[in-house]
Amino acid sequence: MRDFIRSRTGVEAYVEPRTLDQPLTVALVAADGEWLRFTLSDERFLQSFAREHALPVYDAGRVGYPRRMKEYRRGGEGEPDPEHG
Repeated sequence: MRDFIRSRTGVEAYVEPRTLDQPLTVALVAADGEWLRFTLSDERFLQSFAREHALPVYDAGRVGYPRRMKEYRRGGEGEPDPEHG
């Protein structure tokens, strides 16, 4: 997570809630739409990490995902990769 935010600009965090089938995760989304998903042990870690790095945090279940995330094209060609993470 640290490497991602250090090497990109305008990164925001979108928390994805835990479900019966999926662990608690966060999608970090850069200003250009590049994104990576990370599994979290609990939200306290993310809260502390976000404060330390001045990272805006959003609830993906309430606000959805930014359009730039869907429009991002990995490698500059082909279709967007919505399943990456």
